[in-house]
Amino acid sequence: MTADNRFWNSVYQSGQENRYPWDYIVSFIYNFKPNIEASKTNILELGCGTACNLWFCAREGFNVYGLDYSSHAIQKCEERFQAEKLTGEFRCGDFTKIPWADSTFHLVLDRGSLTCASFTEITNAFDDIFRVLKPGGRFIFSPYARTHTSASSGVYKQETRLVSNIDAGSLQGIEQICFFDEKQIYEVIGNKWNILDIELLTKEKLHENMKSIHAEYHVVLEKPY
Repeated sequence: MTADNRFWNSVYQSGQENRYPWDYIVSFIYNFKPNIEASKTNILELGCGTACNLWFCAREGFNVYGLDYSSHAIQKCEERFQAEKLTGEFRCGDFTKIPWADSTFHLVLDRGSLTCASFTEITNAFDDIFRVLKPGGRFIFSPYARTHTSASSGVYKQETRLVSNIDAGSLQGIEQICFFDEKQIYEVIGNKWNILDIELLTKEKLHENMKSIHAEYHVVLEKPY
C-alpha cells in the first residue's frame, strides 16, 4: 500500500471517531441487501475506521466484518463493540489482500477508503472484492471526484494518479487521494461487474469566505451469478 499506516494511526490517536453511520450507507444496505434474514447476511467494510457503519449494521442484526489499515482504529472498533456487547470481526490489513475466504460476503462497503490508495491498488482491490463477494453480492464504491476543490489544491503524481499535499477544500490535511472522473470510474470497473447505479453527488459551500465544492461518486456494483 502507498498509504502510510503512521498517518492513519495518528488520525485516530488524535481523537478522530465517527460514531454514527453515513446516510447513503444505510440507504445502500436497505436497497441492496439480499432477501434473507439479517442474521444470515455477511457485511464487510473496507477502511472501516472506528466502525460507525458496522456499529449500525450489528445493531440491526447483520454479521459484520471490518478491515482497516490502522491498528489503532481496529482497537477502537473492538473496544466499542465490547462495551456495547455487539459482535463483529475486525482485522488490520491491506484491502488489496482481503483476509477472508472466497464468496464470504453478501455486501461490501467502501466509504471514501479505496480512494486513498493509488489507482493500481484500487484496481487490485476490486479483484479481491470480487473474489470475496458471493455471486449476486453487491459492493458500494465511493471515491472522490476530480471536480472536488481539494483535487486541484495539491501535487498530482501521474504514475499513481494520487494527489498529495492537499491544502484546500474539505479534504485538506488528508495524506493522499486518488480523484476520479467518469472515464476513470468505468476503467476501474472493467467488464466483469454488473453496474446497478452510478451517481455523482456535488455540494457547494457558497459563503464568500468558505467557497468550495465537495464531490464524490456513489457506485453500486453486483457480482454476476
